[in-house]
Amino acid sequence: MMARGGKDWYFVTVNYALGQGIEAEATNYIEKHGGKVLGSAKHPLGTSGFRLVPAAGAEFQGQGDRACQCRRRHINAVKAGREFGIQQGGQTMVAFLLFVNDVHGMGLKVAQGLQLLEAFYWDMDDDTRAFAKRFAARPGMNGKMPSGNQAGVYASTLAYLNAVARDRQR
Repeated sequence: MMARGGKDWYFVTVNYALGQGIEAEATNYIEKHGGKVLGSAKHPLGTSGFRLVPAAGAEFQGQGDRACQCRRRHINAVKAGREFGIQQGGQTMVAFLLFVNDVHGMGLKVAQGLQLLEAFYWDMDDDTRAFAKRFAARPGMNGKMPSGNQAGVYASTLAYLNAVARDRQR
């Protein structure tokens, strides 16, 4: 987002360790790369009806709001942002922790224009497509492509099992 010219940011962040950590890390990166954080609004964990605060002059509004139990709330935040006219007012909403299955859950109409960060996307290149095809063919997956979380768990579990196998060979 910084490479696209976005220098001014505003955060809407859930007020607990994960949200605070996301905002702190993003703020550090933004400031090191010549951007400014104009402010933030924090909301308590467990609230579903918080109000998004559009920041005058901010080009990007970062969403530091995610945990497994917060999925519905995060999707609602994106919906609320659309209802409050965040994007129509010239801001871009950026979700720092959102998965492709969340986009499916909110629907393409709601997610239109939302930017998100993803370490893994099943259709990124030949290797990810090959892995995704094998993953989707597994029993119980019903042809569904893996999310970044699923790919991460698979990779870390495989690394662990390979380490155990190497250790047993010694």
